[in-house]
Amino acid sequence: DEGSDNPMTVDQLAERMMGFITTTYVAWLIYVEQQVVGYVLVDLGRQPIYLRQMFIGAPYRRHGYATAAFGALCDELQQAPLEVEVFAWNGQAVAFWQSVGFAPRVMQMRRS
Repeated sequence: DEGSDNPMTVDQLAERMMGFITTTYVAWLIYVEQQVVGYVLVDLGRQPIYLRQMFIGAPYRRHGYATAAFGALCDELQQAPLEVEVFAWNGQAVAFWQSVGFAPRVMQMRRS
């Protein structure tokens, strides 16, 4: 969804997710009126806590659900420090994470 160059199939991604949530990762579903609209996946085994993925389904974007979910996550984690990685070309994600208080720290570069 974010333009990743990851070639995994949906089945492979599902298997990887199962691997995550059997370790130090925890996933929370995001509900709006009893409908799942997205999820958040964090690694509680790292310091600072690593926010690996936050996903909101396309029909539910731009309604404030991600901001509300992030606020609830921060409350759940008692405002613990968090890290997130964002693809440089994903301007909407960069803008979102900056809007909720994240600031760039590292620039990772790749030559293909």
